[in-house]
Amino acid sequence: MSDKKSPDPEFSLADYYDQVTPHTTLECDGKSIHYSIPNWQTAWRTESLRKKEPETLEWIAGFDSQDVLIDIGANVGMY
Repeated sequence: MSDKKSPDPEFSLADYYDQVTPHTTLECDGKSIHYSIPNWQTAWRTESLRKKEPETLEWIAGFDSQDVLIDIGANVGMY
């Protein structure tokens, strides 16, 4: 006999994602920048980004809608 419970049908994949991978979205000049925030330090960095990295945000704001930026995380991996 198994002690496993059936999954809650009201618990969606999005709910699971929100719990397992906390994330936030930063709106910048009409564009959205999506961040995974696995810890308090990453969350703090996204909150202080406008103050610390205005030139980088200006650069990102110039991207076309089809552009993709892949941050390989050489330092903190904020972009």
